[in-house]
Amino acid sequence: MASRALVKFEKVADARLRKIFAATLERYEFQREITVVLRGTRIKGSTMQAQPILGLLSLFQGTSRYCIRLGAYVRHSNSLLVATLDEEVLTGWFAHELGHVYDYHQRSTWDMIVFGIKYVVSRSFRRRVEHRADEIAIEQGFYKELISTKKFLFTDQGISPAYRKRLQKYYMSMDDLEEHLRANVMIDPVD
Repeated sequence: MASRALVKFEKVADARLRKIFAATLERYEFQREITVVLRGTRIKGSTMQAQPILGLLSLFQGTSRYCIRLGAYVRHSNSLLVATLDEEVLTGWFAHELGHVYDYHQRSTWDMIVFGIKYVVSRSFRRRVEHRADEIAIEQGFYKELISTKKFLFTDQGISPAYRKRLQKYYMSMDDLEEHLRANVMIDPVD
């Protein structure tokens, strides 16, 4: 039986963003109860970023609190407000970040520490981690929303070339998503 996830908002005043995030989180199924904080903040080098909230107690009991940091603007843009993006794009983006949370939730605190170091020092590991977040989001039923997010990120004129280049380096493309779905579709037998 799956547990629910509690949501807290910090410095996120936009009711629409809060509603979309809460609805996305509600569709995820976790093995035990967790808390996810959506925190509006400035983020260097990203638009959204999921992280475990580690403390002394989590070293012994595991991590059950996570934070998704949310910038006001899409990276490298002073005009693309995250709050104004299409609902399906936001849902896919939140689903990707919650894919990270789901992945983190499966790991021990010590594993998360090693995981964080590897993420910083290894580009191939970072690429696998970003692809895995999308795979988890697909498994949770967010394929259509992820495609909308990828279409926005890879084709919208407001996305800077520098950001798009970084996305292409680490994240699944629309073709990668479709290939993953083709390779992992389960077909029910016909009686």
